[in-house]
Amino acid sequence: MKPYYVYSPPFDRSSGGIVVMHKIAKDLSSKGCEVHLKDVVLDKLYQTDWPNMAHGIAIYPEIVHRNPFGCKTVVRILLSIPGMWGGPTDFSPYDLLYVYSKMFNSKIHMPENRILYVPCLDLNVFYDQGKSRSWVGYYRGKGTQPDLHEISHASPLGGKESFRGEARQAALCDLLNRCRLLYVYDYCTCITDIARLCGCPVVVIPNDIFSKADYEQSEFWEFGGIGYGLEEADLAINSMDSQHARDWYLMKEEEFQVALDRFIEVTQDADNVI
Repeated sequence: MKPYYVYSPPFDRSSGGIVVMHKIAKDLSSKGCEVHLKDVVLDKLYQTDWPNMAHGIAIYPEIVHRNPFGCKTVVRILLSIPGMWGGPTDFSPYDLLYVYSKMFNSKIHMPENRILYVPCLDLNVFYDQGKSRSWVGYYRGKGTQPDLHEISHASPLGGKESFRGEARQAALCDLLNRCRLLYVYDYCTCITDIARLCGCPVVVIPNDIFSKADYEQSEFWEFGGIGYGLEEADLAINSMDSQHARDWYLMKEEEFQVALDRFIEVTQDADNVI
């Protein structure tokens, strides 16, 4: 079996994309594959000391240009729309492309069997603790929409930098367990899943990247507790069921393990060229 060489920045629980890449590496290893994880910053990417990489399989997120590992087979995990965060806008026809979400695929149009949804949240960290909910919050993240005066009463949840480290992840869970509604400006973020696993319904503020129809195709829309636009706040609240969200997440984990078996078959059989 050919070894896998996985690129990712150093592990950071506050970054969903990084957690996804590390989980792919970990779960490939647990299935008996030889896996080498290069968790380095981008400017160190070309400094590698692994032998026989040319005969292996490189797995890159979509932000990585070309094929710095020099592997014969190249897999790219599209964690966002290509080019959105400064990476390449197109790829070699020999690359094997997998898109992370049905929502992203509404723009990319890959075959159904090339969608690889990777549940990346720790259900032992994020869960409904049954606490009293007393405040309304908002999360801006990557969102660039203007502030809405209709939700000027909402308090900021905090930014990505606020959630790094185990203690801050636990504090995030506590905050969301005390929040009765969260408005999210970010067009796509794990916060929407984290909040609902903690029992906090979410309203997505419309943006110019994804329409409501796009959101409705996504995996995370299926487990309820979410609305699109201020007018769907009641829908989000009334459909919030944290146990259903948790059960849904566990089901998606089972589906991912099956999909990863197929991923191994496809990537091991590939005979691409650099």
